[in-house]
Amino acid sequence: MEDALARLRGPDDVARFIARCVQDDTSVDPALIVLGIDRECWIVGGAVNNDRVSHNLLNPRELVQLRDEIDAEALVLVEIRGGEPTAPELVEADQFRIFADACESAGVMLLDCLVVCRHHWWSLRELLPRSDDFGIRGCNGRDWGV
Repeated sequence: MEDALARLRGPDDVARFIARCVQDDTSVDPALIVLGIDRECWIVGGAVNNDRVSHNLLNPRELVQLRDEIDAEALVLVEIRGGEPTAPELVEADQFRIFADACESAGVMLLDCLVVCRHHWWSLRELLPRSDDFGIRGCNGRDWGV
């Protein structure tokens, strides 16, 4: 039987997957999670970094190496944040768009970056104006459809 929590078709699925993995969100340390998905949007691997907890601290080459290591078609980032839930600013979404463009130039498809704090989450990709769609191949609204 297909486990809907292991197939990530969009940010809602990622948020459900992370919530299932982190059931007691009051004791979770900040972290950056990288999830790799295949062409059918199934999770094929991932990594957790507790030292560099923001996509701003990554290099696109690192994500290319990870993608190759886990044989993923595309990657999704999840920033686990502590403190009070505060919605990301538009400038963070724009920084993500620039980073995703750099990743695509390096050869890795970066679908989204979710910011998760307690029971709240935001998709940096969805915070961007619709006219600012940065050309993620195969994206169709909330369904990534790699």
